[in-house]
Amino acid sequence: MAITEILRESSSEIIASCALIFTAWQFSIQRKHNRVSVTPHLFSFRERERNDDSATITVSLINNGLGPAFIHKFEVYLDGKLSDPDAAVKAVFGKPDGHLKYTVLGDDFALVPGQKVTLIKVPFPTATDIKEMEQELERLEVVITYKSAYGTKYVLGGNDG
Repeated sequence: MAITEILRESSSEIIASCALIFTAWQFSIQRKHNRVSVTPHLFSFRERERNDDSATITVSLINNGLGPAFIHKFEVYLDGKLSDPDAAVKAVFGKPDGHLKYTVLGDDFALVPGQKVTLIKVPFPTATDIKEMEQELERLEVVITYKSAYGTKYVLGGNDG
């Protein structure tokens, strides 16, 4: 049996096999694209503002990814040790005076793409050195575990993020 005869008899099977392989490959590429298209990316940043009579340090969180970030765990550490968020803020800044504002994100909170949340806003008199306040703020560390719509887990802060 010549090669041309074998190809003629098996051509439909060869074409079907190629189509099946190509379809599986396309499915794999589409699945990767779908995951990327809903990947969240949380990013924290600090803003400093100084006026004549006061100054403010604000730490914010923004989702600059493409999909929602579902908060799975929100942990606050004081001097490297896991702490209650209210107790940690009180230990660093004293009893809240109504001007200090902070946010504790609950489990299952969803941060949509582009959404910004203020984690802490610390006002203080301009007589206080901004570097001193930032050193106090450094005592606090926030570790946020979050998931994508597909359930992929990410960590912001700590040793993992």
